[in-house]
Amino acid sequence: MEMETLKNTFLYQYWHSNNRILFEGRLMIGPKTDILANLFVWGLVLVFPIPFYLSTWDKTWDISPAIPFLTIFLQLTTIIFLLLTSTTEPGIIPKKQLQLVAGTNFFLDQFPDSRFCETCEIYKPLRASHCSDCNNCVLVFDHHCPFVNNCIGKRNYRYFFSFLISIFAFGLAVTISALLCLSTVSDYEDQKTLVILFLVPVIIASLVVLIFFLFHVFLRITGKTTREKLKQISKTGDEDFDWLNLNESLFSLRLLI
Repeated sequence: MEMETLKNTFLYQYWHSNNRILFEGRLMIGPKTDILANLFVWGLVLVFPIPFYLSTWDKTWDISPAIPFLTIFLQLTTIIFLLLTSTTEPGIIPKKQLQLVAGTNFFLDQFPDSRFCETCEIYKPLRASHCSDCNNCVLVFDHHCPFVNNCIGKRNYRYFFSFLISIFAFGLAVTISALLCLSTVSDYEDQKTLVILFLVPVIIASLVVLIFFLFHVFLRITGKTTREKLKQISKTGDEDFDWLNLNESLFSLRLLI
C-alpha cells in the first residue's frame, strides 16, 4: 500500500525550497517574502494608470488616437514580460533529494568546472549560485528580484531584460501623454493634480528603471551577471555546455513517481 501511494505522488511534492508551487506543480513562483514588493510593481502597472487614462484620454485622443492606443500597447507588453519573468523557472538545479527521487544523479558527482553546494548537496557549474531567498541553486544566477518575485537566471533573464525595456517605454509614453495633455490646457491650475499624481512619480520611476536598464546593457556587453560584477568574479566558460537543455530534461514538477 505504501509503495502504491508513493507511485501516485508528483515530483513537486518532494520540492523543498522557499518557492510557492501552485496548481499541482503547473506553476512555480517566488517566496512569500517578496509579496509587498511584487504587489507594488503590479499596482504600478495595473492600478496606477487607470485614473491617468480617465483624466487624459479625451485630450490625447483629440491630439492623435495613436497616443492612447500606443500607451495601452506598451502597458500590455509590460504586463506580458512581467508575467513571463515571474513565472518562468529561472534555471533551478534540483537538490540531491529531488534528483534521487527523480532517478537522476548528474549533479551528484563532481565534474570539471564545478563547485559543491552544501545546502543543496550537489555540484553546480561555476556560474551557478545558491539563492538564499528562494533556497535554490540557479544556473547563470544574476540576482534575486523581489519586485518580480523570482530569481533572474539563465532561463528568464531575456524576459527580465525585455521587462525593463517595456516598463521604461511605458513610463516614457505616460510622461509624453501627460505633457501633451498639459500643452492643450490654457489654465495650468486645472492640471496641477494630474502633474502631482502622475507626471512627477512616473518620471522618477522611469529614471530609476533607466538606470537599471543601462546597467544591464553594460552587463550584456561585458558578458557578466550582476553577481559577477558586484563581487568582481571573473566570467567562466561553463555556459558553453548546454546547461539549459540539460536542466529542462532533468525533471518536471508534474512527473508522476
